[in-house]
Amino acid sequence: MSIAAYILVGIVALYPIFAFLLVRSIRPHRQRLADLGRALLQSPDLSEQHKRFITVMLDDAFSWKVMWWVAFGFFGRLVSLARMDHDTTKRMAETRAFVEHPQVREFVTLHTLSVAVANPLGFVIYALEMAIAMLVLRSVTAGLRLAVALSVSSNPDLDHSDRNGSPA
Repeated sequence: MSIAAYILVGIVALYPIFAFLLVRSIRPHRQRLADLGRALLQSPDLSEQHKRFITVMLDDAFSWKVMWWVAFGFFGRLVSLARMDHDTTKRMAETRAFVEHPQVREFVTLHTLSVAVANPLGFVIYALEMAIAMLVLRSVTAGLRLAVALSVSSNPDLDHSDRNGSPA
C-alpha cells in the first residue's frame, strides 16, 4: 500500500475521534446556547417572527446538515446579494438590527460554533470558500481603485485636488 493510502486510512479513522472530541469540548457552550435560547423565547420584546428564527436555530444547533447548506449555498448567496432590491435591503437592515442585540449576537455566535463543530469538514470547506471570495473581492476592489486612480491622474479635468486647481 502506498503512503497516500495510509494517510487516507488514517484520516478516515481519526476523523470520528476528532469530531467526538470537538463536540465534547463545546458542551458548555451548547448549554449556554440552550439557556440563551430559552431566555430569548420567553422575552416579551421579541416578535413572533424573531421567536420562530430562534426556535429554528435551536432545532438546528446539532445538525450536521446546516454547515453543508451553508457551504454549498455560499456562492449562490453572493450572487443573490449582488442583485439586491429595496425589500432585500430592508430585510437585511431589520435582521442586522435584531442581531445587534447583545444576547442575540451571543446566541448567533454560539449557534455558529455549534453547527461548525457538528460538521468540521463542512466548516473547513466553507472557510476555504470565504477565503477565496475575500481574495477575489479584494483583488477586484484593488483593481477598481487602481483604474480610478489612473483615469483621474491621466485626465486633469477629473482631478479636483488643490495642486491642479478646480475644473473650469
